[in-house]
Amino acid sequence: MTKYSRIGRRHPDTAPISQEQIATLKIKVQRVNEIDQTKRASVWDYMCDMWTQITYSFKPKSHQCRIYGHTLPSGGWTVGRRPNCGDCGTQINHADDLRKALPREY
Repeated sequence: MTKYSRIGRRHPDTAPISQEQIATLKIKVQRVNEIDQTKRASVWDYMCDMWTQITYSFKPKSHQCRIYGHTLPSGGWTVGRRPNCGDCGTQINHADDLRKALPREY
C-alpha cells in the first residue's frame, strides 16, 4: 500500500495564486497588525488593565483552599507545631487538609 502526501497538492479546479495576490495579502496583514498595535498601546487600555489587577487583588484567595485543600509553607511541617497555609494563612490541623489533585468533598 502506497501512501501519498497531500502537501503541495491542490484541487484541479483552483487557479494558482499570483504574486500580486500574495503582495496585496501581505500589505493587508501588515495594516491589520499596525492597527492592533496602536489600539493596544492606548492609555485607556493601560487604565483598564490596572483596574482589573486592583479588583482581582482584593478577591479572597481562600477559594482554592476550600476546594482543593491547603498548601504547606516553604518551611514544611515541623513536628509538634501546626503550620499555616501558604496561600490563605489558616492553620492546618491535619494532613488530610493538604492540597490534593482532586477536589475535596464538602
